Amino acid sequence: MSTKLDINRALKALGIARKDLVRREQDALREIEVALEGVAWAEVMDIARPILESVEPSATRRTRSLLWRIVQEVKGIVGAREGVVREGRTWRDDLAYAIATRFGSRYAFCQATGLDQGQLSKILKGEAGLPADRLEELLRQAGYRHVLAEDAQLVGSR
Repeated sequence: MSTKLDINRALKALGIARKDLVRREQDALREIEVALEGVAWAEVMDIARPILESVEPSATRRTRSLLWRIVQEVKGIVGAREGVVREGRTWRDDLAYAIATRFGSRYAFCQATGLDQGQLSKILKGEAGLPADRLEELLRQAGYRHVLAEDAQLVGSR
């Protein structure tokens, strides 16, 4: 599969249109598209990072950017294809993204919510669970809410 198809799939998954990107982001996305052609999952960020840094030197703003989200999604697509990561996002992925975008760090999130940093790490790695009511509370504090959505693949298989 080509990087262009991976990027288009990532854009669709994130609900982002290329026209939503400013000119320099569009240019950087084209550069990333070429640079990532045929690249293995483990190399995606090493190759994309300098391009991302050229668009946004600030690490904090860079990791909150649309381009960063697109590259992360592409990395997940490539990793799923190679069998090194599970395909599809989970609530843990969404929580990690909410923490990064709203709080800037796990530490700041834990300070704001009273959640132990070690416990958060285990939760995000899938090594510990979280009761639904506590998940709801943490999501609310991060500015999100939990929504159930039908999975067409599961519904179609019954």
